[in-house]
Amino acid sequence: MLESIRWHGAASFAILNDVHIYINPRRIVRPERPADIILISSSSYDCCSASDIDKLRGEQTRLFVSPSAQALVEGGTMLRAWQSATTDRACIKAVPIYRADGAANDSGDVGFVISTRQHDVYYAGKTEALPDSASVRPDIIILPIGAEGGMSSAAASAALRQMRPRWVIPYGWQGVGRAGRAEAQEFADTLDPAQQAIILDPNP
Repeated sequence: MLESIRWHGAASFAILNDVHIYINPRRIVRPERPADIILISSSSYDCCSASDIDKLRGEQTRLFVSPSAQALVEGGTMLRAWQSATTDRACIKAVPIYRADGAANDSGDVGFVISTRQHDVYYAGKTEALPDSASVRPDIIILPIGAEGGMSSAAASAALRQMRPRWVIPYGWQGVGRAGRAEAQEFADTLDPAQQAIILDPNP
């Protein structure tokens, strides 16, 4: 499963195995086959790109969008926090995002829990806290790390000890003015020994 996850920079990821799932596609090359599922977690420019969505869409593509992005994307199915939808090869559940103080973020953005035959993947979205960590138990979590729209290493590590994912994929550490990969490695060093940080390089 891990080898099928691609990071396209910023908040954009793809899971490419028997089902092709794109999360917030951005600046991507048109693939050989259309996406099976496209997920849009936010209305922000780095998450909601109509031109990239068009590159990926085919007749059978299912598009699920956050409430904040609904008006910006034609033909998408809106998922509010805790709503779910099932396709023939995956179940998608929208989950809320939070401010650093643990209060719900009312922006209309969401994260997603993606359940396939192989694993449960939790894409946390632009959250600054994970107060639901005790109730969500994914195999893999993808979460933002850093001062600009992400979680602090201490807050993330504490939540992950409750959530107990096997693999943790941090992103957001390549932003301007950051220590880059060293920042991601510092975060990895704070994790429980039973957890493994997967530090991806962005794919073009």
